[in-house]
Amino acid sequence: MLRARSFRLRIAALSTLLSGLVVAGFGFWAWSMVSRSAMERIDTTLRDMAQQHLSFQRGPEHWASVDQSLQYVFGEDNDVLLRVVDDQGKVLHQSAAWPEGLTDAQLPAAGPLGPPPQGRPMFDPQRRGPREGMRPPFGPPPGQGPPWAENGDDHFRRPPHGPNQDRFQSPPDDGGMRPPLDSEHNGPPFPPPRPLALRQPVIRMVGFGGSLWEMGVFGNPEVTLYVGIGLQAHAAEMARVRTAFAVAFPAALFCIALGSWLLAGRALRPVRELTRTIALVSAKGLDQRVSPDDRAVEFQELLLMFNAMMERLERSFTQAMRFSADAAHELKTPLTILQGELEQALQNAPPDQEKALTRLLEEVQRLKSIVQKLLLLATADAGQITLHKDAVNLSEMLEDIVEDMAILAPKLDIQSKIQEDVTGSADGDLLRQAVQNLAMNAVKHTPDGGKIRVFLGRQEGTIRCTVQNSGDIPPGDRAKVFERFYRIDASRTREGGAAGNGEGTGLGLSLAREIARAHGGDVTLDDTIPGVVSFTLQLPA
Repeated sequence: MLRARSFRLRIAALSTLLSGLVVAGFGFWAWSMVSRSAMERIDTTLRDMAQQHLSFQRGPEHWASVDQSLQYVFGEDNDVLLRVVDDQGKVLHQSAAWPEGLTDAQLPAAGPLGPPPQGRPMFDPQRRGPREGMRPPFGPPPGQGPPWAENGDDHFRRPPHGPNQDRFQSPPDDGGMRPPLDSEHNGPPFPPPRPLALRQPVIRMVGFGGSLWEMGVFGNPEVTLYVGIGLQAHAAEMARVRTAFAVAFPAALFCIALGSWLLAGRALRPVRELTRTIALVSAKGLDQRVSPDDRAVEFQELLLMFNAMMERLERSFTQAMRFSADAAHELKTPLTILQGELEQALQNAPPDQEKALTRLLEEVQRLKSIVQKLLLLATADAGQITLHKDAVNLSEMLEDIVEDMAILAPKLDIQSKIQEDVTGSADGDLLRQAVQNLAMNAVKHTPDGGKIRVFLGRQEGTIRCTVQNSGDIPPGDRAKVFERFYRIDASRTREGGAAGNGEGTGLGLSLAREIARAHGGDVTLDDTIPGVVSFTLQLPA
């Protein structure tokens, strides 16, 4: 038979399992979101940087400062690589930490060139003036300017003028077309250049040298940028997050298990109360009820059904008990009268009728004994057995019973081991009847030549009386031996008995147990070796 498992434990375990799966799933999702968010921040920073530095034409010396800026932006804990290649494939700048084994084949390919920007030219705050070799889109070419220009490479130098000369007055040979001057550069204003078209950014994870890098490829028609950010710091941060979650998860799981256990216990409180009430149900406690007023809706119907069942059970049991008691009382009087008439008739009967009258008298006595047992059982069921306790010498009582057994069953091997002066507080008449029932049960069910052993003694503050006999009880009958009117197969019953036959009423063992329980003890069927039946009556010392 499988061992029963705790329903509360199963509820708590299932709740913990489900909650643990939810927490683990949420932790994995949160970790993924944090990792993805960190990678998106890196990608966004790379794209913004590329758009800022590739929107306009830059000189070769500009990319060294960009390399330093990247290290500042991403921090010293992150390895940063930068490589700038022009449209002819010439490397304009390359980080000092650029790995030697990293070839162009390992790098992502540059994306397609996007559409040219529309709208007004954008102002580049880092652009302070024209680059070398560039000239304004208006005015004469170098060497052909007005006399106030010193050379053709500088169209923005202010001509000299005296204190009385209007600084905005054009020289005589420029035809009055001198452009306005820029106060900062001492020359005519240079219009900001139109922004360049950008390539579609390509960002992907690349592995080389045993490390992972987030490599971005950006560009414009003039240059292509390869920017790599080492993911070692990112991986270390994600490892710290995983470690923190691995440490916190068992603690969270323990809290969930404890909370589930407490909640399951609280939810099953009505069931425990119902269990306690059922445990009190007996002949004395059929009036037990459970109030469903303040219970959950799911338990109210169960408790109402239980109360209705107890009402029906109490009513039926009361009727059966009243019938048994009334029938026993009603039969007792006519049986007593019948017994007296037979005894009187037997005294005056002729010899040829004595045998028949004797047999009738024995049957009347047997019926009277059955009625007395039924009346006593009805009284026990009602919890109204009245005990007249007194000091009883059980050793002497058991020795007398053993002598009677030897007289009734001379063909049996009957031996006893009785401790001397075993006394207890009990109702002598009822206790004698209980022990006799056990003894007569052994006599009736022991085959000729069998053995009966009787033991009496004190053990651990308990008086124990054990009656063993040769024989066997089928496994299917062991749980029924104390049922009323239940009798084992007649083929297992010895011919001849206390009443002159091998049949019993099936009330002896149940009555012995009720008497023992009325004294605070019990009668049990012991587990023994095959071929031996053992009953033990226990009483408080």
